Amino acid sequence: MSFTSVPILDLSEANDPATKPEFLTQLRHALLEVGFLYLKNIGEAEELFQDVISLGKSFFDIPREEKLRIEMKNARSFLGYSQLSAEITAGEIDHREQLDLATEHALPTEGSPGTTTCTAPTSGRQRR
Repeated sequence: MSFTSVPILDLSEANDPATKPEFLTQLRHALLEVGFLYLKNIGEAEELFQDVISLGKSFFDIPREEKLRIEMKNARSFLGYSQLSAEITAGEIDHREQLDLATEHALPTEGSPGTTTCTAPTSGRQRR
């Protein structure tokens, strides 16, 4: 994965049949090769979008001790805060600080649909 700038995609191009195929090509590249992107011309929600960006940036100004209260390593999911330089990626220290958010859902209980792991033969037995 190598890139020199964050991909900027124009969401209005997704609504035009003439530009939609190229938009989808760029979107696929951004998601699979870069991992993130910036969307512009998102429509009526522009003010809300800017508020979310501003609030997101302000999170990183909160004192470290406060951010550590929601540290990812203490969560039962991959959501929460990761400290600067606290992770290793491809054998190297990953110099990033991040906050992963999502809508909270109850954790599945044993036997819930879609939660059974794959099985494979092991010494003549099936393991779960």
